[in-house]
Amino acid sequence: MVVFQTLATDLLEPQEAARLYAALAIVPANMDCDRFERLAEDAGFSIVRKELQGSESREYALEHGTVSFDGMLLRLSRMRRLEAELVREYGREFYEAAYHSELWGVYQLLGKLFNYIHVLAKTSS
Repeated sequence: MVVFQTLATDLLEPQEAARLYAALAIVPANMDCDRFERLAEDAGFSIVRKELQGSESREYALEHGTVSFDGMLLRLSRMRRLEAELVREYGREFYEAAYHSELWGVYQLLGKLFNYIHVLAKTSS
């Protein structure tokens, strides 16, 4: 089985993590790589391979022009500036989810969130 996931690093500050997880309905414990690996092994899987992709996919996208962070940063800036108005119009929950969805990519680029690829194999009983 191949598992691709984005998990938190030590660079994600506790207050950032709390706000991000609440906004995107993430169970905080599920963002921990060590916990994932323990649970996989407890479920009878061995970790055949683990690759830390880090911010490489975001860097690649920037270098090759497939993604522009200009637009993302501009949206984040405008959302911060217009926060009160957006919250009145759409509600706090929607605002937080939209804002943190944009911030997710920035956090990946900054190394606060890293992409991991695990290859798992079912261990024989």
